[in-house]
Amino acid sequence: MHTPDHGIKENFFRFAGRLNRRRYLLRSLLLFVLTLALCAAIVAVIAAQAFDPTHPEPGEFEITGEMSAALGGLLLLFIPITVSGNMLMIRRLHDLSMSGCYILLQFIPFLTPALMLYLFCKKGTAGENAYGADPCAAALAPDTAP
Repeated sequence: MHTPDHGIKENFFRFAGRLNRRRYLLRSLLLFVLTLALCAAIVAVIAAQAFDPTHPEPGEFEITGEMSAALGGLLLLFIPITVSGNMLMIRRLHDLSMSGCYILLQFIPFLTPALMLYLFCKKGTAGENAYGADPCAAALAPDTAP
């Protein structure tokens, strides 16, 4: 029987098992919001330097050590988001009885939107498959606890 996953590591940083559509959509949405927040922070760091009133030429800026450190730190935060998104995609592919190697399709530029649409819309394999138990089986099974 399927056991629900708990915690950040089990939810986002494992590739074994299966992930149903709803959980994949919600977790992908969370990663998208985090990505937008990081992009906004990067734009804020650049804008703060570009519109510094103490700089003699408005709109022009030079990259300082503090700005490089801030941008580097923010860019490093994209690594766990990217890894997590790929692990979610692999688990979703497993739910569709497909190998995780199909994740390489995301590197074909015009195929990426079609792959994402497929993963968001295609119903997972009913019952157990080679990658584990059905993630929806726990919700559909009657409660047998005393």
